[in-house]
Amino acid sequence: MPDALPLSLLLALFAAPQDTGDPRALLRELVEAQKAPGAEAPPPPARGFELELVLTEQEHSVNALEIRLAYVDYDGGLYRAELRDLGEGTKVRKGYDGETWWLQSEDGRLTLLEGRDFRNDRQRIEEEMDLCQDFLLFFDLDRLAERARALRVEGGDLSSKGLAGVLERGGRPWSFLLQIGEDGLPLAFDLWPPPEEEAGASGVPGGEASGGGQDGASPQEPADEDAQRIRFRLLEWTEVEGRRVPLFVEEYRGRRLDRPVRYYEFQRLVWRTPPPRRSFRRPDA
Repeated sequence: MPDALPLSLLLALFAAPQDTGDPRALLRELVEAQKAPGAEAPPPPARGFELELVLTEQEHSVNALEIRLAYVDYDGGLYRAELRDLGEGTKVRKGYDGETWWLQSEDGRLTLLEGRDFRNDRQRIEEEMDLCQDFLLFFDLDRLAERARALRVEGGDLSSKGLAGVLERGGRPWSFLLQIGEDGLPLAFDLWPPPEEEAGASGVPGGEASGGGQDGASPQEPADEDAQRIRFRLLEWTEVEGRRVPLFVEEYRGRRLDRPVRYYEFQRLVWRTPPPRRSFRRPDA
């Protein structure tokens, strides 16, 4: 009669397989971890939001803005923002209604951002809309299932477990790494632009483009991936409307990961009911 198998081997043979290299399984774990504790049914998809936040910039000098954002991802993306400089007290509004980029100054004067003279202003709004897409992803991690491709499991400098891949951002394929903490929620979201691109403008409502040369490009030197990295640290995950979301986000740029260039403090968020299309019309419509 053959010898009995060791108990440890028997347990290994009959244990349920755990495929830690399956990115879709890891994404399902992320979505489950984001559900509010005790919730049985999954929350609905997040297609837009209204958000009030305080943005503190300290890349060159400290500046604080109080911002009210609205965004939806249908119709190619609709956007509006109201910004108040907490230091100077000035206020501006801007947006995109699906056809027109516009800017309204504090005195009520409306400028349609058309033609070559306003190309940088339009680009800045488009980059702010990319940032809104990032925020929407933080509010609903399941969006990676439709936005991302080439998913794989990969660790990073903050965690041995993460989800990497490629997603469209501003019409370009950006690489990303979502690093995951022990609680199953993301610690950080890293982004790298396509190799042929420079980091470009800030992508922050009210922010300015940075970099040398025409349009911030430096064609003489090859792109340095880590020098162009954008990192969002996702902190203080809290239940909002049935889903856990970060209420505090730190943004880092390039190789310097010890000092954030921006802080986002989310103060009021509504995501279950997206803003109606009519709310994105320009002020004179």
